Parts: sequence; structure tokens; C-alpha cells
Amino acid sequence: DNYILIYAHTPGMPTRQPFGSKSAKNKENWSRCLSLHGHMMDVLDMDWSPKGILASASIDNKILLWNVTAALRNSRSSSSVLAPMRSLNGHKSFVKGVAFDPMGKYLASCGTDNILILWNCDTWSETRRLDEPMRKCTDRAIFRRMDWAPDGSALAISSATKASKPVGMVLKREEWTSVADLVGHNTQPICTRFCPKVLNGNDS
Repeated sequence: DNYILIYAHTPGMPTRQPFGSKSAKNKENWSRCLSLHGHMMDVLDMDWSPKGILASASIDNKILLWNVTAALRNSRSSSSVLAPMRSLNGHKSFVKGVAFDPMGKYLASCGTDNILILWNCDTWSETRRLDEPMRKCTDRAIFRRMDWAPDGSALAISSATKASKPVGMVLKREEWTSVADLVGHNTQPICTRFCPKVLNGNDS
């Protein structure tokens, strides 16, 4: 239905809120507190910034930004509908992945156009546009999900190619050049995730 729904958790016994399956009793108290409407087609990915801004990616070729934190402070009704604070229109086709830098400086996005864009989170202008990592990728997936290292030092992307082979790729912050190619898949990887904990030889 092109809506994004925000739910809030409330301590206490579960109530008859329309959350989850109607055939089973809810284990927790969740209720809708906000509806976001602005996309004209399916939403494929979302991510939160450290400042409480939500970014959503859609097959309408747009990234929409939502000031959810401010809206929740002012909202008094679960039927409140929030309009986007800004639209980012740098992609020429479906936007399939968005990821906020944990340091709050960049938003990364990628789409069917095989373009990776780094957006400045202060001005929402394009900081860098990269076409090489995904240039030869054949689009077969419904999404392309990226992830930042916990310290923001690198960005792991999916749907990249190296020597015509599908790889995941780790890009160094600010330089945006590959520091690691994640090989082993026979077809393109469509999502990447960093472990939130730095592991060493002493970890089990």
C-alpha cells in the first residue's frame, strides 16, 4: 500500500491492538503511532540515522527522508500521517538499498542503475557518485542491501563485480576504493552485514 507504519512498544499486559496475527494472542504491547506516506510504489529498504531520521528506498526511483523523532514528539493520534521532509532523486531507476553511516555524516544508496551514491547528511547533496563497483552487475534481485562497519571506517556493498565475477566489496571511507573483495558466491550477493562486535583470536 506504499505506507510505512511506525509502532511503539508499551510495557504492560498485551491489548487487542491490530499487530501481528489475529489468530494468536500478542506477546507484547505494540501499537501504531505514526503512518508515513509519500512513496508511489513499493518500499524496498529503510534505515535509521543516529539522529532519528528515517530513509526509505522505493521502486518509484526515490529516497524519502522522514523526521520521525520530531513527528512523534508532536503527534497525539495513531492516525497521524507524516509527509516526507525531503526527496532525494539521484537515481534513474529503482532504489534498492539505503544505509546511514553510524557517524551521522553519510547516507549510502544504490539501485538498479548500478550507481552507488554517497549523500551528505547535513546538506542532503551528493558527495560522491560511484559507477565502477556495480558497473557490470546484472540486476536480478529485489534489493541490494549495504552495511557500514560499526566504527564507520568502511562500507560493505552487495552486487559488485571484479574481473566479471560477482563479489561483495568493502570500500574504505572517504577514498571509496576497495580494500577487500568478498569472493566465494557463484551468483551476485544481494545483502551484506558487519558483525557489531570486533572479533579477535581470544573470542569464542
